[in-house]
Order: sequence, then structure tokens, then C-alpha cells
Amino acid sequence: MVNTMTSNLTNWRQSATVIIAAKTFVTSTSRCDYKILMVKRSRKSSVLPNATVFPGGAVDKSDTSKNWLKLYEKFGFKSEWLDSLNSNIDISLLFKSDDENEIPKSISLRIAAIRETFEETGILMCKNIKNISEETSSWADYITSEEIQKWQTKVNKNPNEFMKLCLHFEIFPDLWSLYDWNNWATPSVVRAKFNVMFFIAIFQSKPPAFADNGEISDVQWNSPSQYLDIWKAEKLSVTLPQFYEISRLNTFTNINDIQKFCKECSKRGLERYMPCIIRTNTSGTFFLLPGDDLYSKYLDLSKEDVDYLEEMPDSDVQHRVQTLPTGESRVIIKNFSPPYHVAPISSKL
Repeated sequence: MVNTMTSNLTNWRQSATVIIAAKTFVTSTSRCDYKILMVKRSRKSSVLPNATVFPGGAVDKSDTSKNWLKLYEKFGFKSEWLDSLNSNIDISLLFKSDDENEIPKSISLRIAAIRETFEETGILMCKNIKNISEETSSWADYITSEEIQKWQTKVNKNPNEFMKLCLHFEIFPDLWSLYDWNNWATPSVVRAKFNVMFFIAIFQSKPPAFADNGEISDVQWNSPSQYLDIWKAEKLSVTLPQFYEISRLNTFTNINDIQKFCKECSKRGLERYMPCIIRTNTSGTFFLLPGDDLYSKYLDLSKEDVDYLEEMPDSDVQHRVQTLPTGESRVIIKNFSPPYHVAPISSKL
């Protein structure tokens, strides 16, 4: 067995995604005071076609350039400002760089998340010299310009254009607006493997968002409970991390509580979630997650095939997602409380 917490996932492509939460008003159809932004991937997309996901994507070489450090130095940032981004996450290999020519992963992952979010939604999470004193504000912010969509197209075609955009407008990616949220890694049995850092950015109001009409066909704003209701009613196929994290966010009704939790969470650290997939003859497919009594038994990074069982054994502690033969999915929580996070509300699709 291999411990994912100490394993360098060399065959997993490093990626970053952003959960954008924006303050709104409580309505008759929503019990909480915020909405979550999700994007629908195009049916022609090379990755997860037609899927509803959080904006994000793979880290590009341009995101790791030391020229970014020069950009921050230009705005007067000292090394201690960037050091403040170093995470307490107990998955140091995600943030470890063996390349001396690259900037720290705690920076490049955030730059990748901000760049990809801009490419897909037009939301530019940056600051300029006028609001530089607010670099550690609890609220995320964005830059607007008549040229935004033109630059969105440019960056979409060539990630190197993101640095040029920042130099052109004299702005810098707001790294401090991204809180560590979670880390998901694709199971070893899946061909396209990604090691994804999930961040969350919290806005005081909904920023303007528009699809790139390339990889992304639509942008959506809904509360966690609304997403769950829509997915269930329309019998949509939802990827495991999105379903789980929306179910987890469904525990919060107040956006200020999310902020408070994120600040506390950043001090404690996070755990890597790499699901173990088990198919059964009678109960559908199970995705075991860390903390489940059976998780370590079936975790093996060299595994290329899904495990098959006649039926799923019972256990005292359960932390898993089950997809029934009918297509219905549900989060199963039994005697489990995450050491670094909050457990999701048991949800069904």
C-alpha cells in the first residue's frame, strides 16, 4: 500500500481550481446568503465534456516563471508577503518543486488558478497600485476594463499573455484572495490523471462572468442546495469532487462563516483526497475516501484496474460516495469527522 500523503504523484498533472462564492440575499429558493459560480464545459472539450465544474485547469510553464517574482517586487512586495502563502497542508509534495528555475508551488498554483478562471469566466482576480494596501483583505476583488474580453481571448490562446496583461495594466494576481480548500487526485485507474489544488475565493457581490465560448459553454450562479436539486431533477452526471464539495458547502448558510472557517482551516492544513473505486454486483459503485475504515485496504497507486466485489463489506466508519445502478449518487457519512475539514451534508442525486 502507498500513502498518498507522502507520495509524489509524478504521473499526475498538477492543476488548480477556484470555488468562487459571492454574497447575495437569502431568497425563497435559497436558504443561504451566497451563490457559487460553476461553469459548464463544452461538449467539444477535451477534458470532461458537458460537465459542470468549478473554473480551473492545468498549471502551465508560464505560471512557474521567476518573472512573476520580479512583477511583485515592482509593486514593493517583500519576500515575507509571499512567504505568508506557504501552506500548512500536510501534502508537502504538492508544493515541493525540484526545479530551481521555478517559483514556489504555493505561488504558481495560485497564478494558474487565477489565470484559468480568467480564461474561462472573464473574472480577473487582480489588484493594482491603488488598492495594494488591501493585499490581505478577507474579500476577493477583480479588475474591470473595456478590453477584458479581448485579453480573455488572448490568454485563452496563449497562457504567456497573462503576464503581458498584468504588465500592460500594471496589476498583479491577487494570490492572497485564494484560501486553501482541498486537494483532489484522480484515482490511479483513470487514464487522465490530475493532482488538483482546490482554492476558494469569497466576494462581497457577484463579479460579472461570461463564458469563453470555447472550452466553456455557460456560467452558472446557484446556492449549493440549488445545484444539488438541479442535478437531481435533471439526472445530470456530476464529477465526484464537484458533487462532494458542493455537498460540503451545503453545510454553510452564511458566507461569513465560510470566511471564518477558511482562516481556521489554513492554520490546520488539509488532506489529499484520492478516491478508491470499488464496483459491486448488487449495490453499484463506491468511491472510498480518507478516513473510511476500508480506505487504506484498497489504496494502491500502482493499481490499473477497478476492484470488484460481490457486495460492499460493512464498517464502523464510513466516508464514501455511492453511485447506485439507477444512476443515483449519495454521500455516505458514518461515525466520521474530517481531521482538517468539515464533513458534507449527506446528499443524494
